[in-house]
Amino acid sequence: MNDLREVNFRGRGGWFGAKRFGSVNEAETWVGRYTWGSDFSLGPIRVGSNAATIDLISRSKTMRITMVGTGYVGLVTGTCLANTGNHVTCLDVDFQKIEMLNAGQCPIYEPGLDTLIARNVKAGRLKFTTDKKSAYDSAEAIFICVGTPPDESGHADLRYIFEVCKDIGQALEAGPGSFGGEEDTEPKIVIVKSTVP
Repeated sequence: MNDLREVNFRGRGGWFGAKRFGSVNEAETWVGRYTWGSDFSLGPIRVGSNAATIDLISRSKTMRITMVGTGYVGLVTGTCLANTGNHVTCLDVDFQKIEMLNAGQCPIYEPGLDTLIARNVKAGRLKFTTDKKSAYDSAEAIFICVGTPPDESGHADLRYIFEVCKDIGQALEAGPGSFGGEEDTEPKIVIVKSTVP
């Protein structure tokens, strides 16, 4: 179909909009650019005699994620996960660092990170806390991103990872209504992103 007069875009709520294109390929290219970085991607394309309908579908289910540690690994990963539509809570025991982040200041240097943090905080997808209960309460996935500095013998010091694992274990044992949250009865996914031997 080379003479395509109109393409209709449909979102979840029905008709989304229309735009004129010369071909389906031209329409796909435009929609691909339009939806890049958003929560939508191209769905099925139905082609009629002079028009086509393209469904915009949700790329994926968003998750509630807790990042434990707000250093280079935790803060950057957490911000990027929030920027893809997930709801992220960054947990740290360093009260000053969390205060700094809540004041809109970035404690580390990473090009563009401060802009992404501000965008996702404003959108309500990214928050910072020292409160373990609120951080673990409704998390579906927990990323452990704490430091593993070398000890005196040169081996990785895993004590911070063990402390976080203990905290998570207590949260799971406490169950719904305590650490686990009133509605959260699903198992949690725990990911160790820290460097471990």
